[in-house]
Amino acid sequence: MEWLSTCRLAAMVLALVWPMTQAETERALSIGRAFDEERARFHQPYVVAVNDPVVEKIEVVTEFRRVVLFAEEQLRRGDHLFGVRQAEAAMRPWHGKVTVVARLRFHPMNTFMSVPPYDITIGDPPVASLEVRRAAEYGFASNKKQAPAPLTGAIVESDFDAADIGQAVRPFRVVLQGKEVIRTSVDFSTLQ
Repeated sequence: MEWLSTCRLAAMVLALVWPMTQAETERALSIGRAFDEERARFHQPYVVAVNDPVVEKIEVVTEFRRVVLFAEEQLRRGDHLFGVRQAEAAMRPWHGKVTVVARLRFHPMNTFMSVPPYDITIGDPPVASLEVRRAAEYGFASNKKQAPAPLTGAIVESDFDAADIGQAVRPFRVVLQGKEVIRTSVDFSTLQ
């Protein structure tokens, strides 16, 4: 019941939370400890389903949401004794950052040896990203000896400065070598 009151209050003041205070960290931890349905409702606005053959979905991970995800992970591990101090220590590398994650899938007959240089841009003109990470996802290898496993997808993560993103509707694009693959927008004023 307390969590529902927090949600109602949050709905009235939703906005990109930055900088994170101890009170905001406690609120995020309480959401991460909530029931599955409540957590799913919280995460829903952060996930953008994309109808594209390559880009499966896009997720936004704010500092606030990262604390919620941290709490969920601790509970999955059976750690019920974590608190604000542990969350703040774990989130230190992510302080003041917003991460956009694009989950990509590739045609099964692709010939990629590594992840193509996909990038994520936000804004017009684009806000400079702080860091980009690309992780390959491989399928199962065939029974042939030394046959490489096929590259079936990738996860591309771009970090941005939360202050540069602000609390506005921002267009963002997934691009490959300067060519736009998809374009959509996110209203960062509705995210925490």
